[in-house]
Amino acid sequence: MCNTLRRLSPGTEVDVFLSGGTVLEDVIFLAFDKNTCCARFRDEEGEPGTILIVDCRDIQALRIE
Repeated sequence: MCNTLRRLSPGTEVDVFLSGGTVLEDVIFLAFDKNTCCARFRDEEGEPGTILIVDCRDIQALRIE
């Protein structure tokens, strides 16, 4: 997933499937930090305006919308 996030365009809406079964639905990809392996997403559905920071090694799948 880390390589996919490196190439993903900011502003892309995605669903993020995390290890453990949690799904982050309809979040907007903001950026990927190659130094920390973390991706930032903006949540406009569940908690409007909040930023989620996720380690790409914890992501099992992405649905690109």
